[in-house]
Formats: sequence, C-alpha cells, structure tokens
Amino acid sequence: MRKIFLLYLLLSVKIVFAEQIVVFIHGINSSPKVFTKMQNIFSEDYKTINFGYNSKDYTINQLSEDFLKPILEKISLKDTINFVTHSMGAIILRNYLKNNKLPNIGKIVMIAPPNHGSEVANFFKNTIFYKLRYHKCAKILTSEGIKNLKLPTCRNYFCGIIAGTGTMLPFFSIFIKGKDDGKISVENTKLTGMKDFITVPYSHDSIMKKNRTIKLTENFIRYGKFRINKANSK
Repeated sequence: MRKIFLLYLLLSVKIVFAEQIVVFIHGINSSPKVFTKMQNIFSEDYKTINFGYNSKDYTINQLSEDFLKPILEKISLKDTINFVTHSMGAIILRNYLKNNKLPNIGKIVMIAPPNHGSEVANFFKNTIFYKLRYHKCAKILTSEGIKNLKLPTCRNYFCGIIAGTGTMLPFFSIFIKGKDDGKISVENTKLTGMKDFITVPYSHDSIMKKNRTIKLTENFIRYGKFRINKANSK
C-alpha cells in the first residue's frame, strides 16, 4: 500500500511540474520579431521559445539539424512541445520531423506554409534577383524543391493550417491559381492528415501579426480546433 502511495505521489509531482511549451519558427528573410505580439500573449499561459535563424547562409537541413534540434534536445521529455510556424518555418519543422523522433510533440499550427512550394518561387527561381535574395534556401521554396525533400505530412501529427487570402502583391497573384496571400496559393498550404484548416483575409507577410490569426492559433493549441463554442472557451 505504501509503495502504491509513493508511486502515485511521484507521478503527481511529474504532472505538476510538466510544462506546455510553444516554439515559434519564423519564415525566410525574417526574424523572431514577427512573432513578438503572439509570443507575448502565449507567454501568459505557456513557456515560449522564439527560434531565430539566418536563412541566407544555411540550408534547410542545417537549419533543422544544427539550429532547431539542439534547442529541442534541451527540453525535458516530460514537457509537451507545441509549434507555431510561419512560411518556411513549417518546412524547417517538417524536415526536422523527417529525421528525428519527438515523443513529446503536441500540436502544430502552420501559418501560410509553402507545403507544396510557392508559385512566386516557381516563377522567379532562375532570376539573379531571386537567387541573391534567398541564397541557399532559394530552390527549397519551389514546388520541385519541396517535393525533393520528401517531407512528412500531417498524418502522424496534430496539425492545423491557416492560409491567407488577402494580397498586397497583385502582380504576383496574376500567375497564382485560385485564392492566395500574394506568394502562396491556398491549395499549396494544405497537407494530408491536417486536423483543421481555415483561411483569413490577410497577406503573406502580415498574417501572423493579426489579432484574428493569433486568436485562431491560441484556440488550436488549447482546444485542438480553430473555431470553438463560447461555452468551451470558458
């Protein structure tokens, strides 16, 4: 009886000290600052990590294995790791999950992810301007580049995707089929096995800063879906 009590006590202590962590991963040619507003809100209820990287000097594999992996390895297995990504941040995460097991992974929210490549990248991939701007990650953002990576889908993960339908780059939208955020079509953001999907009327470069996006992300991390009943949010 005493052993059972001690075991129960030990398990209770582990549960009490287990944390819900949210890791933010920004997109190409960006910085952790784009998630400042969202991180401040999440910090009230979660431990947060805002992962930063230099997208010009490193390949996708280097970013996931040499930069993201060491951060995740420092987190206790008793804690749950949730992810919020923007744009190429989703590709870095998917590449990490292709090469590594993460037994304590929680929920994933991908915001405007180029999961099947960016039509804009496809169009400009051979231009000097594009190559100079994106350097080692230039080819990765094309549909062919993403396909060649052979990344995992959302089939084995609890993943929700938010896509933008507003654009501040109408010239780019001309050669993007269907609704888009100025850089990626709505269809190219989707993944097999995603648990929820929603669109918001924002552009690619501002979508993660909008209050509605932040609220939807918070809903998914907390409840596992973007739309919730008011009764469930109490």
